[in-house]
Amino acid sequence: MKMNIEWPIDKKMDIGWRQQYFQTAIDVFKPKSYCEIGCHNGRWATVTCSYILNLMDEVYFEGYDLFDLANEKTHKEEINGKGSGSYDACFKRMEKLKKKENKNKKSFVYSLHKGFTTDTLPTKAYDMVFIDGGHKYETVMEDYERVKTSKVIFFDDYDIPDTKKACDEIEATNLITWPSKKKLAVLINV
Repeated sequence: MKMNIEWPIDKKMDIGWRQQYFQTAIDVFKPKSYCEIGCHNGRWATVTCSYILNLMDEVYFEGYDLFDLANEKTHKEEINGKGSGSYDACFKRMEKLKKKENKNKKSFVYSLHKGFTTDTLPTKAYDMVFIDGGHKYETVMEDYERVKTSKVIFFDDYDIPDTKKACDEIEATNLITWPSKKKLAVLINV
């Protein structure tokens, strides 16, 4: 079933520009589980989970990243331009959000997984997923295969040829249709 969703159109695309798309999906689908592949330092994961908890009483988050296992070789192989993530920074952000939400009588449960998703990511369905880990075609497809029964799957960096090829094969929709260096695609399975 295809859903008609009014996605935002923001041609300025400042820092955090993806959040408006995530928030639109959260408003429509009210996810209770969220997975981020390539959670880096947890900054945007905590922003997304916090927004979910503004609408819901609970959310379960799973974050996957190489974190400090990444190096120049993996950055090059996986077409990663943002550098290595930090497990410690991600953990601290998650703990801070957990304490805040517990005080608000909300349930925030999370787990962080360090390593290649071929070793750490199970085959599982989530309410919402953000794939922004490795951008090599094979990696995008392997990550997708493991979460493909999830309700809403966002793919970052649709402008990278390998990511675009994978998204086009699985018929994900490009959300940024105007001239821009930044691209984001989505697949909805509801």
